[in-house]
Amino acid sequence: MLNNRLALNLLIRLFLALYVAFYSFSLPSYQRALVILFTTLYLSLSILNYMSPGKLGRLGRFVDLTLIPSVVLSQSSGMAFVLLPLVVYYANRDLLLCFIFLWSSIAIHTYHTGSHGLLMLPVFFGVFLASVIPDINYTLRKERYYVKKLRSSYSSLSKDLARLEVNAVEKSNMDFLFEAIQEQTLEGYLTKIKEKFEVSKIAIVQKSGPPQKESLINREETSLYVPIAFHNGWGYVVFYFPNPFMLNDRVLLSTLEKSAKLINLYVEGFDEGSKKDAVKLAV
Repeated sequence: MLNNRLALNLLIRLFLALYVAFYSFSLPSYQRALVILFTTLYLSLSILNYMSPGKLGRLGRFVDLTLIPSVVLSQSSGMAFVLLPLVVYYANRDLLLCFIFLWSSIAIHTYHTGSHGLLMLPVFFGVFLASVIPDINYTLRKERYYVKKLRSSYSSLSKDLARLEVNAVEKSNMDFLFEAIQEQTLEGYLTKIKEKFEVSKIAIVQKSGPPQKESLINREETSLYVPIAFHNGWGYVVFYFPNPFMLNDRVLLSTLEKSAKLINLYVEGFDEGSKKDAVKLAV
């Protein structure tokens, strides 16, 4: 990869040096000699930097600056455009050198053309911006990827946190239920459930017919019907809520269903011959 980059550097410098050298043949002999001298120096340093990378040390970074004297000595406004390939080349590599070549080309062109040369400023800056855009696009695309990844990670963490919070609430509720069943009476147990979960009323209703298995939500009565099978018969444990929004709390409903199942620890069922669909107990 390094050799390919150095070869590309040398090829670009070779093309620029050849153009300046060919252009110098139209200049007077003394001026041509100076241009050829600086161009030869530029090309020699470029070859040395290619053959022995790092031998020039930090000076290797400024090899292309030796082309500027050749462009200046050519005394042509058109030669300012020779520096534009270097503007493009260094735009995404070294902004300091990029701006040196950009403003040098602007200064040389304006010096030879006067105020009319300012009309070319949009072209010079357009070349600079066009060369910078790919790097900007790459940076923005990379940032969008990281932002998207962060959003995905944040969403995943939020779900994990919500799940942990639900687990913590469920564990806390189960701990309370194990504590509540220490009550000696069913009324005391249901009263604790009522006060803990802020339900309006709890009732046990005896039912007839085949027992049901699924809990029912009655939004008109704002209540939850939990079927419970006893040794003698079955019925519903009905929880009445003070507001309908509590019916959307799945953790609360699940806990109340579990609390209803524990009623079996207190009673075996209903008396034979008792009236069906009647409230047997309410707190």
